[in-house]
Amino acid sequence: MDYLSVRETYKLAFHRWDAYQKLLCERFGCDFADLEQKLLEARKDRRVEPMIQQYAKLGIELDAASDHWDIMQATQARRTASATAQLNRDLAALDC
Repeated sequence: MDYLSVRETYKLAFHRWDAYQKLLCERFGCDFADLEQKLLEARKDRRVEPMIQQYAKLGIELDAASDHWDIMQATQARRTASATAQLNRDLAALDC
């Protein structure tokens, strides 16, 4: 995969997760800091269980996309450093 497609995958996963957590915060009338506690308390309610599972699924997808994004950023940094080093070697060989 290329840099831009990995970035797009990460951004989409993040915004899906973010939108869903905001939806859950509205549903439970809490802010993000209290959401986990509200989800733990709501586990007893079978109507909420599918929402909790969806939130967990989106979190797992975000983690995977984040890992790929981190790897791709490191790879891109190495490529940039290599190209910069090659350019510096070429420029050093020039006699101005």
